[in-house]
Amino acid sequence: MSASITSGTYPRANRSASGGLRRTGLAVWQALLQASARRAQPELLRMARLKAHSDPALARQLREAARDLMQG
Repeated sequence: MSASITSGTYPRANRSASGGLRRTGLAVWQALLQASARRAQPELLRMARLKAHSDPALARQLREAARDLMQG
């Protein structure tokens, strides 16, 4: 018997495999977010140093954002 959408005989995804793929996808996504945060933090701190004298409020926000990245 051939697999066909119209005949209803197409193979179904294994639920445990589907859950495993979801967990793997979430782990990859979290790793990408962490890598991005590690790259962004030094840049935010550099920008804060550049703005420290001309715009102290912005510099403070940039430092807070850098700190929040590494805590979250």
